[in-house]
Amino acid sequence: MARADDLSTVLRSSGSVSMEYRQGTVQTWDVTTGSNTVSIGGVVHDDLPVLGRIAAMSIVAGDIVGIGKWRDQYFVLGLVADPATQADVTIRQGTLTIDGGRVVLQGGDDLVVRDGGDIVVQGGGNIQVQGGGNVNINGNLSVDGDATLGSRLTVEGGIVDIQDSGVLIARDNGNVVQARMGELLSNPGEYGFEQRVGGQLVPLAALAGGADVDRVGGTGTLSASSGNTPGYTGSLSGSVSGPVVSFHTYTGRWMILLVAEAGVSTETAGRMSYEASGASSFGPSDSRSALVTDPGTAMGMTQSVIHANVHHQSPGNVTVAARYKVIPPPSSPPANGVASWQNRVMIIFPF
Repeated sequence: MARADDLSTVLRSSGSVSMEYRQGTVQTWDVTTGSNTVSIGGVVHDDLPVLGRIAAMSIVAGDIVGIGKWRDQYFVLGLVADPATQADVTIRQGTLTIDGGRVVLQGGDDLVVRDGGDIVVQGGGNIQVQGGGNVNINGNLSVDGDATLGSRLTVEGGIVDIQDSGVLIARDNGNVVQARMGELLSNPGEYGFEQRVGGQLVPLAALAGGADVDRVGGTGTLSASSGNTPGYTGSLSGSVSGPVVSFHTYTGRWMILLVAEAGVSTETAGRMSYEASGASSFGPSDSRSALVTDPGTAMGMTQSVIHANVHHQSPGNVTVAARYKVIPPPSSPPANGVASWQNRVMIIFPF
């Protein structure tokens, strides 16, 4: 597609040749390759030169354009449209590059980029929007290290509008994405802000303080005979199982807090642990359990027990369930060991 300065050869005078004005209908228009087809009076013309690069970026197929003719050469003057709907700067094709310069929108004018077009701000260039104007982008806004959004893109009373699949991205010096605003990579189909935490992009909502909690108030007991120490189980007498917590972790990191009131019979101990399934998967363990031991008194006296731990597993959905074990008295003299738990609470803090 010819540029405005190419038209000097077209407009060079050679006698009494008049300038003509006509209108044409755009059939195809590719601002990147420069190819176009325009119908003028029913005759299709290919690859007409255009007067101005911004004008070229504002034209798409189906538009009515003004046509100038000098001698035998037609050229496109620009878009013919209602000024009430085309008063703003509208880029409908291609990439608007601001390289060290400045675009200033005043008096409520808008800068509109449609149909997947891009704005590139580089070389210290900037965009300033004043008086309630908007920057409306249906594509990509790229800002290099010399032209940051924080200080170079100024919106006074207006809106930066990113539509459809458009995304605002902040990268570090190593070109690694540190923050995004738009459709979430961490949760496709949802929109918002996410930032990198521990190597993973995490939605801002997930970084807010909060926890997943389950509480079981009833009493459940577990027994075993002397010399017989069973493994961990989730089944307690009285059908009082749990607690169980399901949650989602974007980073794979989460903290667990177990709290319970527990009691044991003479010379008996009990452990409350947990197992995980899903993105994090492991079984119960003595090393991560709340331990209750014989206080030297009769059964019925309860103690408050607590255990806390931090895990770094795989991101995703996780279910954590409490598991229990009783350690009975020695085999001599023979006796049954009984442990009981009540008011059990499991608290998960994903982060």
